[in-house]
Amino acid sequence: VAFIGKFIGAGVSALAVGMPRKEAAAVGVGMSARGAVELVIADIALEAGIFTVPDIQSAILDNLFSAVVVMAIVTTVATPVLLKWIYGK
Repeated sequence: VAFIGKFIGAGVSALAVGMPRKEAAAVGVGMSARGAVELVIADIALEAGIFTVPDIQSAILDNLFSAVVVMAIVTTVATPVLLKWIYGK
């Protein structure tokens, strides 16, 4: 959801200032990249115990850290692939 939101927000903004569609799409994809910052924040949250709630066993909380890590990896890998596809290289 965040990837698509940033892609649309940055891409539409780039179109609004007169960039060609291909360039606007590249801006949207480039701004959607995630990775190092999210991993650092997720690690700090894990260390602080944010992903756990005392006395409550929640499958969502148990898997939240893993989901954040997977999201960071997928968007980091997808960005250069999508940029190559946009530019046809």
